[in-house]
Amino acid sequence: MLTIKEINKLDFKTKQEWIKLWHKDINRNYFNSLWWFQNYISVYQIHQYIILKGYNNNSIQFILPLIKKPFKNLVVVGGRYLDKVSFLYDGDMKDNIKILKKYCIENKKTIILLECNFDVYCIKEQKCITEFASDNPYVSLSQNLDLVIKKKERKHIENILRKNNNLSFKTISGNGVQDYIDIIFDIESRSNKIKKNKALFIDEKAKELFRNISKTDYSMLCILYYNDIPIAHMIGLIATPGNFMAYHMAFDKEYSHFQPGKLVIYHLLNYLKMEQYDIFDFSRGNSLLKKHFSIENKKNYNIYINPNIFVKIKLIYRTWIKYFKHLVKKFLYKIMRHNNGGNHAKCNYNGR
Repeated sequence: MLTIKEINKLDFKTKQEWIKLWHKDINRNYFNSLWWFQNYISVYQIHQYIILKGYNNNSIQFILPLIKKPFKNLVVVGGRYLDKVSFLYDGDMKDNIKILKKYCIENKKTIILLECNFDVYCIKEQKCITEFASDNPYVSLSQNLDLVIKKKERKHIENILRKNNNLSFKTISGNGVQDYIDIIFDIESRSNKIKKNKALFIDEKAKELFRNISKTDYSMLCILYYNDIPIAHMIGLIATPGNFMAYHMAFDKEYSHFQPGKLVIYHLLNYLKMEQYDIFDFSRGNSLLKKHFSIENKKNYNIYINPNIFVKIKLIYRTWIKYFKHLVKKFLYKIMRHNNGGNHAKCNYNGR
């Protein structure tokens, strides 16, 4: 029988259970790890949280850390930096959601699971509200990359590399990334993300969050150099066995003529395939750059368990805003096509 235990402080027993379950769980990722939870609550000094532990005949089945919000809302840990739901689970997800709903009803609470990468359709009978969260393009590295990257695109990239011998790559895995972490802050400060208000590292807490990630065994960093000057990077997470998940990318706008984003992705795809990885996960968001290198896609969803009236009103409002934005974009796109004779503007990678 599945039961729930609620704790308000991370104790030694829970740490042991968390680590043991995480290492044996096929659903593990960095965001449902103990290290992510400790990293996030430490950097953002979060003290109001609870941890729900699900037991099946005294055997730990799931661990769900939640942050307390107004109106008895409980939200998974991670905020804007969360790319996969911070819910470590084993067993049947339908049973897990069922017991979580029972907990919510009994305690008059709402649980909000963001960026769920499991099958949400199997839990609809529990009458939870589901909401599309994000597209997640990916590449299966077991296949021939020539089937993924168009021949014209591949030749273009290889020509850039062949004509510029002063371009070079460095790939670092595990806690060795901490020795290079300041480079990614510097590269972003020279990128067009500043002008577009998409820069992460203007926030010192974001820097601390990434510094902590770089000290673990679960990060990988690829840096592109020009004459030994770092001009582009991609940092990713490798907590899931055989899976690289892109987490942040930026390049120096002064070197954009090299198309450094494409070069880094192309190099990493080949490197990871050689290292016998299974998946290159581009993570949340879709863009023209990602579409150049991915032909497969998974969708993440948000799940609202026992949503209260405040959550329902917020969701209705957000749905209308999204619909209105869609209409405006559609209208502007038609005008742009008419004025430009059907030419399309170039798009940049829109990930972190």
